[in-house]
Amino acid sequence: MKYQNLTQLINKSHSCREFFMSLPIDLQIELHKYGEYIGTAESLRRTAAEMRDIMRLKKL
Repeated sequence: MKYQNLTQLINKSHSCREFFMSLPIDLQIELHKYGEYIGTAESLRRTAAEMRDIMRLKKL
């Protein structure tokens, strides 16, 4: 199901909320910065994986 943004997605979808809450806080904060572009479970998981990779590279 498609929602308008990340906030609506995690408020309406229990599984997406559980996934989001399982992520590290710094990744949750980054995801919220792009929340207007995240409206599906697929986009949440894909964006989280991509951001996790980017954050790892920045730490190198």
